[in-house]
Amino acid sequence: MKKLLLCAAFIAASFTTVAQVGVGTATPQAALDVVSTTSGVLLPRVANIAAVTTPVNGMLIYDLSSNCFKGFENGAWTSCFNIQVGENDVVSTTGKIWMDRNLGATQVATGSQDFASYGNLYQWGRAADGHQVIMRDAASLTNGTNPPSGSSSSAAGSVASGSEGANFITGNSDWLIEQDDVRWSTGTGIAPLKTANDPCPSGYRVPTEIELAAERTSWTDNNAVGAYSSPLKLPFAGRRSSSDGTLNYVGSLGSYWSSTVSSTYARGLYFNSTTADVGNRNRAYGFSVRCIKD
Repeated sequence: MKKLLLCAAFIAASFTTVAQVGVGTATPQAALDVVSTTSGVLLPRVANIAAVTTPVNGMLIYDLSSNCFKGFENGAWTSCFNIQVGENDVVSTTGKIWMDRNLGATQVATGSQDFASYGNLYQWGRAADGHQVIMRDAASLTNGTNPPSGSSSSAAGSVASGSEGANFITGNSDWLIEQDDVRWSTGTGIAPLKTANDPCPSGYRVPTEIELAAERTSWTDNNAVGAYSSPLKLPFAGRRSSSDGTLNYVGSLGSYWSSTVSSTYARGLYFNSTTADVGNRNRAYGFSVRCIKD
């Protein structure tokens, strides 16, 4: 009888060790195997990372304050993963492969003033740390707190946004106190090398000035008509002011960062209803980012 009980205990212990859970399948192929052709998997959605009081390495969440996925590793939360629903590639007439929408946008632009295609607004060289998220229905912006280390002292966030964009740095031409020219790329315009601060998803990067300029010269019209008529369908997403963080020119201006610098400035593409060009811009501006295939 004792031998029988020991045998049963051994079998139970072995089953517990190798047990697999299947959802939608009777034959799971992993510790957890979810099978569906009509639905997905939802990670825990939390108000912000502070709401998770006992994080452990390997934990994944969806952070509602930043509208992105985050993971906990080496004792700290990672930056946003920038996963976008329906993200697809588009091939330009230049032969380059780009994301089909602005970083943070929910859809491909259906027109130059398509609200859902505007996306987030980044200060040059900054990672996706929450500063880029903007509540575009807010009437104005107010001062916030807690700018990142090494930055100037003033921050701004939108009225209706809670913690979204709360560490957008204002007041100077550069959001950093000490200039750093390799925040988004350590390579050259011909051979760029993506850095950890680059906000684009894996396999993509912020384009160089050369790549943005090539797109502009390929347009049928050197203005907003050409920008939207191109395979990239670039919309009028507006920008955030470097001086006070206000959102302006939405629906009448497109401003897109490159990874290239020039003296104390960074190079960016801009276009409106009459013209388009690539030129020097203050690094503290909040501009759109359109990622190119790495």
